[in-house]
Amino acid sequence: VEDETLVVFTSDNGPWTAERSCSGSKGEFAASWLRENVDPSCTACPSEYSPEPLPGEPRRCVYPGTDYEIDGVPCGEDSGLGSA
Repeated sequence: VEDETLVVFTSDNGPWTAERSCSGSKGEFAASWLRENVDPSCTACPSEYSPEPLPGEPRRCVYPGTDYEIDGVPCGEDSGLGSA
């Protein structure tokens, strides 16, 4: 794991305070644009997984060629792992 792990740190420095009232807000990420413009049935799956919903499992993601499946998240949901 030590030789095959890449850790990436990113940062958003927040609003540009020199612009004062035009600088925006440093409040929580609201994802309002995504909520208003993305189909609620949209599912974000991990890389290489495919969304394959079933009745009662609308967020089902399957790894191709296997029986391995996990639950995805709604597109645009703040999962703590970055933006969708």
